[in-house]
Amino acid sequence: VIEGLEAYGNNVVKIYDLSQRLLFSAHYGGPGDGWDGTYKDSMVPVGSYVCVIDYNEAGLGHEAKMIYINY
Repeated sequence: VIEGLEAYGNNVVKIYDLSQRLLFSAHYGGPGDGWDGTYKDSMVPVGSYVCVIDYNEAGLGHEAKMIYINY
């Protein structure tokens, strides 16, 4: 869940593994649009991933954060 991101109507959220492979890319419109931790219908391994939020709004760039998946 990314609080308030739905206010940016053109946003795109991308999730990468540490090898820079794109695992997920989608517009975030609310909690139902979040990444479910899978890639090609399989759960990703426990570990660190990069989340890039592109706001696609004038004057705003993108934001990158590390996330950790643990089941």
